[in-house]
Amino acid sequence: TTSQQQLAIKLRVEEKEKPRILSWERQRLLIHAAKTALAAALCWWLALRFGWRDGYWGSISAIIVLQSNVGSTVNASRDRILGTLIGAVLGFSFSLFGVLPWNYILAVLAAVIVCGLLGLRSSSRLAGVTITIIMLVQKTGPRWILALDRVGEVVLGIVVALAVTTLGF
Repeated sequence: TTSQQQLAIKLRVEEKEKPRILSWERQRLLIHAAKTALAAALCWWLALRFGWRDGYWGSISAIIVLQSNVGSTVNASRDRILGTLIGAVLGFSFSLFGVLPWNYILAVLAAVIVCGLLGLRSSSRLAGVTITIIMLVQKTGPRWILALDRVGEVVLGIVVALAVTTLGF
């Protein structure tokens, strides 16, 4: 009726928009997916160029830290690098003493405690993962090389993820 139309005009009630195929949320999702895929592929390609056997860890790190905005990516990157550094140091150190599984258990326990005392609770999971890789993955060669490789691969993933998100690809 006319009175209802007038009331709707006064209240500025508008018809709901028809859903679009590429809504703002879907566009953001596609952009985030493209950035993530680009960062992962770039890490893998760079790792191959550097001759790293386990370069996929850089890709995994990029996927983990790349968020939908720069601030969140920076925070996730900080947590990842600190956790990886703590885990690498403790994983290597505890691998020098004792036998599995006791030195492994103590290393993970120490990592969670150290991260908690330093206020880095988000990093504790990543420290535990790094310890697990360093101490339990069967590889030939010294453990300190495995620890350095792991840190290098994670740093590569973080640098690429930060570059992709900051440069706005």
